[in-house]
Amino acid sequence: MKRYVWMAVLSFVLLLPTHAEAGFETTPAGTVYTAADGTLLTGWQTIDGKTYYFDANGIMVTGWQFIEQATYYFNPDGVLATGWLALNGKRYYLQSDGKMATGFQPIDGKTYLFSVDGVMQKGWQTVSGKRYFFHSTGVMLTGFWTVSGNRHYFAPNGVLLTGWQTINGNRHYLFADGIIRTGMYTVSGQKYLFLTNGKVATGWQTYGTNVYFFGTDGVRRQGLQTIGGKVYGLHPTYGYRLRGKQTLDGVTYHFHSTGVRETGWKYTTQYEYFAPALTKKTDWQLINGNWYFFDASGVMYKNKRVGNATFGSRGAYAPALSVYKMNVPLYRQFQMGYPSGCEFFSLKMALEKKGRLVSAETLYREMPKSMWNARYENRLYRWVDPNVMFTGDPKGTLGKYRNYGIYPKGMIGFSSKYRPVKDLTGQGLASIERELAMGNPVIVWASVDFKTPYGHFNWYTTSNQKFTGFLNYHVMLATGYDKTNLYINDPYRGRLVISKSQVSAVMGATGWKALSVR
Repeated sequence: MKRYVWMAVLSFVLLLPTHAEAGFETTPAGTVYTAADGTLLTGWQTIDGKTYYFDANGIMVTGWQFIEQATYYFNPDGVLATGWLALNGKRYYLQSDGKMATGFQPIDGKTYLFSVDGVMQKGWQTVSGKRYFFHSTGVMLTGFWTVSGNRHYFAPNGVLLTGWQTINGNRHYLFADGIIRTGMYTVSGQKYLFLTNGKVATGWQTYGTNVYFFGTDGVRRQGLQTIGGKVYGLHPTYGYRLRGKQTLDGVTYHFHSTGVRETGWKYTTQYEYFAPALTKKTDWQLINGNWYFFDASGVMYKNKRVGNATFGSRGAYAPALSVYKMNVPLYRQFQMGYPSGCEFFSLKMALEKKGRLVSAETLYREMPKSMWNARYENRLYRWVDPNVMFTGDPKGTLGKYRNYGIYPKGMIGFSSKYRPVKDLTGQGLASIERELAMGNPVIVWASVDFKTPYGHFNWYTTSNQKFTGFLNYHVMLATGYDKTNLYINDPYRGRLVISKSQVSAVMGATGWKALSVR
């Protein structure tokens, strides 16, 4: 029974009237879409999930279309294009609503540039006076990039940067053409060193074969610079680290291989003294355990012999012979009427050895002297300073507080009228031997026969300076030496040979007073 009922219903349906089917139709004018009610669609239409556009006549559009103030592209099948479009060798981008992209566009986290006609841009582009670079894929570059062999930096917004820039906490310099250069360059009159990516160098830097120093501001330093508590020498024009003997602003210095300014003795072509500026040194100088001699101009003796003194290729002194004795005339003070004139008689002998014949009377007259003996005042003996003048009269006999003597300082003034003299007081036996080796007789202050001093007595100057004398005080002339002895011309006893140990004992006890006649 049910079977017959369903068949009756189906027959009824099939007998109902039907409408035309909706769909695309191709006409001589173009493709149209007829709706189910038989009307032609126009305008924007979504068909089966795809977007189309039909003009006022119902014709489906394709290709580029300018609709409602926007540009769109419709594929040959009429479907609205979105996303990337490659057409005739050019690339375009159509947004999700189909509108053609122009200008800067962020796409999938990257930035692109499209012209007013929608073409994706590549290479160098200038927008609103600012320069950008777009990869061959169209992506806008940011950060450091090499373009056509040149290094550049593009800001996060893609703008090509120039000038001073701080990038990732480091200071960089980008030239006016946007190119990053490495090496030494002048910027605003100052020298800088630019490292990888144009980073400004600071501190010590090696560039080429030289070493330079750049301040925290990146400026290359020059001249004398205090760095880390030490003074360095940098070339006054080119800034490289100096070594050895160098002159800066008219002043000569010496620099270590590290560039640090040095003081003390340094060997160039000869030893020179830096304090820290070059300071002329003359006479004997002890350097690194050896003795050297410098003339009045500061020139060091080397490769020469003077008397018994030899000076090697680097100037170190050494005696040529272990025995050396000069031929010096002998004069006797008592016989010539000067019982206390041992100082100027020793001088007379030395001067004659040096080629100056000066009479004893002349030296007596020129030697400063008080001509009066010690005076007892207020329980103290008052007398003159023997470093200034002779205490008493050399024609008188030596005694306690009578006609005592004069020390090396007091003799320098009148002695140097005839020959240069050198006070060796306090310098010891070795200094006396060096002078003797140079052919210079040395006046020595000691005691008669180099016996132990005795009979000490004191006096005071008017300024209360205290002096001590002794009764066997005597002055003689040293004329040579051997390994153990000094040779002495004694104006009282004659020619003597005194052991060095005895000389050291007596002269050491009395202050090593000596005067070399050169």
